[in-house]
Amino acid sequence: LRSYTNFYKMKQFIDLNISNASLRQKALSLGYFEAPNLQVATLPSHPNANAEVIESTNVELLISACKRRNSNFAFINPLLCNDFYKGTALLEIAREKQKVFEIPLRFLLRSPNKSKLMFQLRIFLKNCLKRKIPFIFTSRALSEFDLKSPREIIAIAAALGLNHEQATAALS
Repeated sequence: LRSYTNFYKMKQFIDLNISNASLRQKALSLGYFEAPNLQVATLPSHPNANAEVIESTNVELLISACKRRNSNFAFINPLLCNDFYKGTALLEIAREKQKVFEIPLRFLLRSPNKSKLMFQLRIFLKNCLKRKIPFIFTSRALSEFDLKSPREIIAIAAALGLNHEQATAALS
């Protein structure tokens, strides 16, 4: 127990809390370090937005956004798409264009069908690991109750099939 406690004190975890900068103090008290706030563009309403994260309910829009030459975003949130876990086209283009998938935990925590989403995320993360496509966990917290400590997020990641090292890497 002591070695794990020391590990969490030494490791620097960052929550790229994209949606709510007002929770900064709560995040710092949970053990996170300072992180920039990122801008989100939901497609198709903002197809050329200058944002770091894109999301859409249509996987084809995400794929076409990745293919654009001037795409300057870094993260893709696939969880709004119904069948995000089934296809490989989004995975392949993300790997080719060196994009990172964002896994916002608020979607999982507030989902009316958590078991289904956990099943889908397990498949999706397994495919990301197999293809060496990076992903990160973020909170997307709207309230302090949505914020989870690094230890809690690592436990959630373990429930999604990741080992401790993989979960820690997805947080750092």
